[in-house]
Amino acid sequence: MKPHDANPPAQSSPSLSQEEEMTRLSKTLAEKDADLARLRQDKAHLKAIIEHSPDIIMRFDQNFRHLFISRAIEKVYPMAAAEYIGKTHGELGFSHEECQFCEHILQKAFFSGEPMEGEIPFRGIYGQRIFNWRLIPEYGSSGKVDTVLCLARDITAQRTAEKSYAALFATMPYGFALHEIIRNEQGEAVDYRFLTVNPAFERLTGLPQKRITGKRVLEILPDTEPEWIERYGRVLAGDSPMHFESFSAAMAKHYEVTAYALSSETFVTLFHDISERKKLLAQLSHSQKMQAVGRLAGGVAHDFNNKLNIISGYAEFAQGLLEPSHPAHQDLDEILKASRSATELTRQLLTFARKEEDACPAIIQVNAVIQNMLNMLQRLIGENVRLVWRPGENLRPLCMDPSHLDQVLVNLCINARDAVGQEGRIIIETRNSHISPAESCEIPDLSSGEYVQISITDDGCGMSREVMEQVFEPFFTTKKKGEGTGLGLATVYGIIHRYKGVIRVYSETDVGTVFSIFLPAHQGKYHEPDREIPDPATRIGRETLILVEDDPALLALNQAMLERLGYTVLPATLPGDALRMAEASAGTLTMLITDVIMPEMNGPTLARTMTEHFPGLHVLFVSGYTKNMLCQQGLVTEDIHFLQKPFSFQELARKVREILDREGNSTHACF
Repeated sequence: MKPHDANPPAQSSPSLSQEEEMTRLSKTLAEKDADLARLRQDKAHLKAIIEHSPDIIMRFDQNFRHLFISRAIEKVYPMAAAEYIGKTHGELGFSHEECQFCEHILQKAFFSGEPMEGEIPFRGIYGQRIFNWRLIPEYGSSGKVDTVLCLARDITAQRTAEKSYAALFATMPYGFALHEIIRNEQGEAVDYRFLTVNPAFERLTGLPQKRITGKRVLEILPDTEPEWIERYGRVLAGDSPMHFESFSAAMAKHYEVTAYALSSETFVTLFHDISERKKLLAQLSHSQKMQAVGRLAGGVAHDFNNKLNIISGYAEFAQGLLEPSHPAHQDLDEILKASRSATELTRQLLTFARKEEDACPAIIQVNAVIQNMLNMLQRLIGENVRLVWRPGENLRPLCMDPSHLDQVLVNLCINARDAVGQEGRIIIETRNSHISPAESCEIPDLSSGEYVQISITDDGCGMSREVMEQVFEPFFTTKKKGEGTGLGLATVYGIIHRYKGVIRVYSETDVGTVFSIFLPAHQGKYHEPDREIPDPATRIGRETLILVEDDPALLALNQAMLERLGYTVLPATLPGDALRMAEASAGTLTMLITDVIMPEMNGPTLARTMTEHFPGLHVLFVSGYTKNMLCQQGLVTEDIHFLQKPFSFQELARKVREILDREGNSTHACF
């Protein structure tokens, strides 16, 4: 019996080993195929990136020949990318200077083995361009630089934008400043620092960049108001950009400012000076106020003057019936004085509103007018105040009503007297003044040309800035209650502007005040005025007059005045009544005296209707409105006969007689 091996050695299955090996090999091949696919995909991606990149990508060998160049070069230079391969810049026809530059930087990159970067101008098919280039040395297996990769990017638009920004920064009319906020330990904004400013900033503030860059605002302008710093702190705290107007006491200017944050600690301000705009707006506001008061004055003048006419007329009547020694005679004098004072107040109101009483402009010598006023002015200001008169030589003549110049001088000297107080000095000066076009730009409302300048200077208490800004406002006064109407300087303002002049005021508290008046000089020569012929004495009349007045009390007064002078008066309160009376008295009617503003129809319409039926009828218009105002509204013309209410008994008598005695006078010429 053979011995039996219970555990023979194990043997691998040939078929199983081959299967495993095949599986392993298949897996390896699959992985390699996947790697190749990824490589192909990466290569395709890289090629797509290179082909579509706006940057020009190049590779050079040690002989500076092109090993590769992307197709982006074709957008700059008219040559296919394939034509560059294997050639140097010189062989491709580049300029000598371009070849030298390229070879120089490539040689430096091969020698140093360090990346390099720079900019180069290049003239391609689209003209001069600017390229940013970067050289990257590539090391071979020997450890030396075999090739150099070059990346070139067109930065022309960027550099152009930078130049445009720099030009804008340098020439923009707005001030620009970059600031850094300064905070205290609690994180509150307490100051800010100047980082950079533009030339407009220097021009608008007067602060040079070299002096302020890197410094704090409170170091440069210690009087800067805290509100400026607080505003900028709010902008940095997350508020939206801020737009505001503010007055800088440190600069003595008004600014319009826009501020916005760049980061949590830096912000930018854009601003411009609006001081002149503020000044013009204030002047516009002043003008509008004066126009509003003028409209108010025109509205009340008619009725107010009617009442004054009644008061003064009956007082004059009553006084004429009494002997001067009668106790009531003096009382009636006071009534007449008060009436004249009220009349003057109304006329002042109309004067500064440019609806003043009819003026009588004449060619005058300013020095002569002022010389004749000196004694009266000295009495007005008192003996304790010294009046100094400094007339200019060869003064040009003016064309204005001398009474208006008197009114200007009186108002300004009274104001100066009140400012001086118990004792001091008031100086009146005149001189010729030439205003150039450049100077006229600095003085609003003043055109270039020849002017006569009148200055009234006092060494009194002076005025603050706030008072100076309101000094010509109607009804504005610094005097105690009951001591001033606030119309004096407003009247002066109205007179000066009526003659296309300008008045300016400069004052310092506790130093004094100067009022400077510029009036356009008359271009012609001055001739001595003819002497006035005295009015003839009032004589008794016998004519028949028709009187039309819608105020019954004033109608009765004027009727009594005219009847006392001997006239036959037909009174009417309405134009219709006047027409009926005229028809009934056609053969005897000589003159129509009519108010201008009336119900039913106005005075001019009534006059036209009556003169059509009665040729040769004389017409006298009366009104509480001024003649100028009525002309501006187109109600009457300049050549009419006109009497301003309130008028005295003597004025009415003289005017009526003057019209009736003028031969050949007819109302046909008035319409």
